[in-house]
This record gives sequence, structure tokens and C-alpha cells, in this order.
Amino acid sequence: MNRFIARSVFAAAACGACAVAPVPNDRLAAAQVSYRGAYEAGAEGVPQAKLHLSYADQGIAQAKKLIAENRNVEAGRALDRARADAELAVGLARESQAETEAQQATEQTAALRAKP
Repeated sequence: MNRFIARSVFAAAACGACAVAPVPNDRLAAAQVSYRGAYEAGAEGVPQAKLHLSYADQGIAQAKKLIAENRNVEAGRALDRARADAELAVGLARESQAETEAQQATEQTAALRAKP
């Protein structure tokens, strides 16, 4: 009976060790690259993009904390959200820049049409 219990405990410990997810280093790197891309795209200058850039920064910080606590599955999810927020910030920044350029082009066209 003692051998059965010892084997059961050993098997449970072995299965528990297998259940630990690997550190999501690739997802961390991807989230950080997306964050830098958003920053370089000018997300700081667009209020809505800046908000999502902040969310991405918070998500990366949270994921690092979870990795330190060996909660890698949760860290991976936080990194996925952070990357999505950073990519949204890029899109919002680019949209704002495109709107500005379109407005300038419209104004230039109107100015050219107004000249005789």
C-alpha cells in the first residue's frame, strides 16, 4: 500500500511538472516590438492611440510580473492583449496622420481652385 501511495505521489508530481507552461519569451518580444512600433508611429500624439499605448505598457509590465511568479499561461494572455493594444495604437496613429494629410490635400485643392 505504501508503494502504491509513493508511486501515486511521484506520478502526480511528475504530471504537475509537465503542466507548467514555458516562459513566453517570443510573445514578450513581439509585444515589446509592437509597443516600440506604436511609439515610433506617433501614438503619443493621438489621444486614443496614447490610451492604448498605455494599456500595452501596463500589459507588458503585468506579464513580466506574472512570468516572475511562474504564471506563464496568464503572462502569455497578458502579452497577447498588450500586443493587440499596441497594434491598435499603431492603427489609430496612422489613421490620424492620414486624416491630417487628407485635410491638407483638400485645403490645397480648394486653394488652387480659388485662384483664377
